[in-house]
Amino acid sequence: MAKNDDTEEKSLPPSRVKLDRLRREGQVPRSRELPVALSVLAIATYLAWGLGSIIGDFVHLFDAVLQMVGKAVEVPALASVLTKMGAALLDIVWPPLLLGLAVVLAASIIDAQGFPVSMKHMGFDFGRLNPMEGLKKVVSLDSLTEFLKGLAKLALLSVAGAGTLLYFLNGLFWSPLCGEACALGVAVHLVGTIAVISTAIMIVAAFFDLHISRALFRREHRMTKTEARREHKETQGDPHVKSARRQIGVEMRNSPPRKQS
Repeated sequence: MAKNDDTEEKSLPPSRVKLDRLRREGQVPRSRELPVALSVLAIATYLAWGLGSIIGDFVHLFDAVLQMVGKAVEVPALASVLTKMGAALLDIVWPPLLLGLAVVLAASIIDAQGFPVSMKHMGFDFGRLNPMEGLKKVVSLDSLTEFLKGLAKLALLSVAGAGTLLYFLNGLFWSPLCGEACALGVAVHLVGTIAVISTAIMIVAAFFDLHISRALFRREHRMTKTEARREHKETQGDPHVKSARRQIGVEMRNSPPRKQS
């Protein structure tokens, strides 16, 4: 029967029983774009919310170094300044990194609807060393889909970035003549616009990837008619036995009652 399943066409969608079994084995549809897009959105929101304090921290970070230029500085003083710079830089970097990591973990859990972990796929599989299996994965529909999605996203990001630069080109050209504050404002506006457009593109890509990943998962795990009949027999029982039991029940109900002596 297993040979018949291998040669028979898989024309039926996966049943709920099969999806539950795959979930117990740790196989669930996953979107690669959703956690990344949500983490980028969270980091961009954090940076936009604390932009003033972040710029102030950068100003204080380089102010101490600029004050030491042209002066005779002793080694302990230089080490103290560098230590303070490292601590200040760490204070600037670690909050968005931790926020992005937390959002990635939360989005992955929500996307997979829990922790579908199984020990079945954690063991060493010699089949993974087969070059033909690797070649099949390279030319598979999933790989082609990922390549096309990455190509489309790269094209959209390139067009959006080029369009934004062209829009701000005049301001960038004249910004050095209007003072430091004006030039900094133009730069911040440019970077913020690119970040917003890039985040929007990634969110839209994640929305499509969410549906594509689920459609590919259901397509990969389609069932044959033989597999569906076998699964129905295992879950609902043999239809011939159930029919015989119903027939016996009908005969018992229709038979006349026995006289008790």
